[in-house]
Amino acid sequence: MASETELQKVIGGLLTIFRKYAKEDGNAWTLSRAEAKNLLVNELPGLIENPNDSAEVKKVVDNLDENKDNKITFVEFTELVMKLSFYRFFWGSV
Repeated sequence: MASETELQKVIGGLLTIFRKYAKEDGNAWTLSRAEAKNLLVNELPGLIENPNDSAEVKKVVDNLDENKDNKITFVEFTELVMKLSFYRFFWGSV
């Protein structure tokens, strides 16, 4: 079997990171609001300027939760990653 390409490794990494945080409450399929905060603070430092400000955290997580079910799906998470990727592609940093 051929070794994984760089893109396949990145996709696998996204899955690994999502599941690492999602399984904190026993459900590896979605992120709770607290799990989403932990993922964002630890994996995307600076995205939430003040992680101790509950209003700021709520605003960021609310933006992720497109269907407003208080859970972040892998699709919702990857939409954030895609937006950050576009930003980095065009402007050079996240």
